[in-house]
Amino acid sequence: MRGYISAINDLTIDESQRLQQELIELKESGDQIQKLRKEKDTEILDIKQKYEEINSTLQDILTIISNSEQHFDRNRIAQQLILKGIYKTNQ
Repeated sequence: MRGYISAINDLTIDESQRLQQELIELKESGDQIQKLRKEKDTEILDIKQKYEEINSTLQDILTIISNSEQHFDRNRIAQQLILKGIYKTNQ
């Protein structure tokens, strides 16, 4: 039966059946492309959001470091990072 159905397009003189099948396949491909595009758009938005979060955290860290009276006062910098919730201890 499957062989007969696949042979219909090859044996048919009228192009409408073949064109109709191509149209169905193109619509399915278009739907798949749209689905993949939506998935990628969502991934891009997630990546942008994560970038903004990382950038914000980095700016907070740089602000704390630049406001430090001594640039090598590690304990004070660590305390400020912990208080802001940027750095979490391993406790």
